[in-house]
Amino acid sequence: MNFISSAFRTNVYPNVNVPHFKSQLKNIRNENITFYSALNDMIDNVVGLANVNSENYDLKMNFILSREKVYKIEISDNVSHGFKDIVKNGEENPFNMGHTRDGHNDDKEMSEFGIGMKKTLIFLCEKATVYTRCVNDDDVVEYYRLELDFVEMEKRKDPSQSYNFTSFESISRDKFIDKKGDDIGSLIVLENIRPKGVGEPSLTSPSEENKFLRKIRENIGTTFRHIIGDSIDIYVNGEKVEPSIDVKTKIEDKVTMEMYVNLEKNIVYMNKNEKWFLFNKDTNRYNICKKNPHLTDDEEAYIHFTMFSGYVKTDAYNNRKKDQKKKDDNMHRGDTEMIRNKRSFGTIEITKRKTDGYSNYIYSSIEWETKLLNPVLGLASNKTIKPKENEIYRAIQKALQTEEGVFRTMYKEDMKKWKEQNITDDEETDTDEDTEDDEVIYPSKFMIKKEPVIEQEEIYVENTPVIEQEEIYVENTPVVEQEEIYVENTPVVEQEEPGIKEDKIEDEILDKFLNANNNIKQNVLFHLLKDKSRDELEYILTMLN
Repeated sequence: MNFISSAFRTNVYPNVNVPHFKSQLKNIRNENITFYSALNDMIDNVVGLANVNSENYDLKMNFILSREKVYKIEISDNVSHGFKDIVKNGEENPFNMGHTRDGHNDDKEMSEFGIGMKKTLIFLCEKATVYTRCVNDDDVVEYYRLELDFVEMEKRKDPSQSYNFTSFESISRDKFIDKKGDDIGSLIVLENIRPKGVGEPSLTSPSEENKFLRKIRENIGTTFRHIIGDSIDIYVNGEKVEPSIDVKTKIEDKVTMEMYVNLEKNIVYMNKNEKWFLFNKDTNRYNICKKNPHLTDDEEAYIHFTMFSGYVKTDAYNNRKKDQKKKDDNMHRGDTEMIRNKRSFGTIEITKRKTDGYSNYIYSSIEWETKLLNPVLGLASNKTIKPKENEIYRAIQKALQTEEGVFRTMYKEDMKKWKEQNITDDEETDTDEDTEDDEVIYPSKFMIKKEPVIEQEEIYVENTPVIEQEEIYVENTPVVEQEEIYVENTPVVEQEEPGIKEDKIEDEILDKFLNANNNIKQNVLFHLLKDKSRDELEYILTMLN
């Protein structure tokens, strides 16, 4: 057996090389990417350039549908400089899988990792052809055509060559205009569309084709609703995309929280209703404070973002048969929408979703600009949000939980008012058979439970009746429903007559409670609060202060 000395081995370096393109392709096509998120990623590039250049751009998407499938997708824009640096080598080239440039650190741009467009092309199709009018650093205008045939790239033996274009050529201005239709911007043609990439839609009739295109417009109109018409106009198969209605315009009862965080020290300040609060990570609660982060020596260390929470008042549930669409649009189920630079990244569940329906019409959002917050809030390279457990996230969660409690109480109060309007069962019951979203929890009969009639309807403490309470509120703070109240060694008097009508119970409770002596008040409150959690008690104490 022959041995090689360790001294000799240290001077031999293996050629590790780069991963082959086919491994990148496999990983990308197994990522959490959807058809709609891929389209949004393509739009992000143009939106970012519009923000940086302070210009208005047009982006056009054309879906060519043939033989019950998506045959081809064409995406064009009017960005004046086209794909700048298209002739450069290595990571400076915009089609490099590790492309880097100064704009990736610019908060105005959407792009951060330099791979979004390439991922989209790989996910959606097997072949992409690009026509671009390129303006180089010397302001010289040139026209190019390049091709990425992913099937051929997978077959190349040399990993270092597997990423290169399968075709690249300089073309004339006339040929560019013939392909694109005008003399500006770029055109990307996606061919051999992957059925899985576009969600395998059913396109067997004109109505299904129209539905497919309508959903694309709705997705874009929601994602870029704060941007469309401002810095960009988007068209799908010739029809202009209209921005969806901003949820905030439908909300009357709302609160805005201005947040200031120090990422290095994990300090979180909140300004709400012109009062300052500091998050205590040990007690997991906010304490009122006089300190303003703007007045500290390290003001620049604080990053600002905004949180919003509100309750959408709606009468859509009174017209379920007639207005199913409106009802769905108003129901947010207490989820929080994540928005950076006016671009929506969808909703996530920050506060634990309730199953009683009282959070259905509560909408919350977090809006920020700086990319420094992206990893803290869980914004990943594929533009999806994965919440991360950290102290700043806990501070966000606590603030939203507090506001959700307030709005849930308001909703419960409205439910009582609506119930008193003698709404019939026919008006309350949703009999729509074509409702697609079975997961949404709709308030059944306004979530007011019909309690069974029991023989014991009044409890007497020192000759003062304390009547069973369905809900008690302390300064807009919900208190857990009390089905029965027990006081030790207190006789319970049976009532032969029917109980007091529900609409009079609360008035009598309030009247007797206010006129009772302090011992009785303390006794009643003790039994109402004894089963509360620590968080609920702390919240009640905060409201009383």
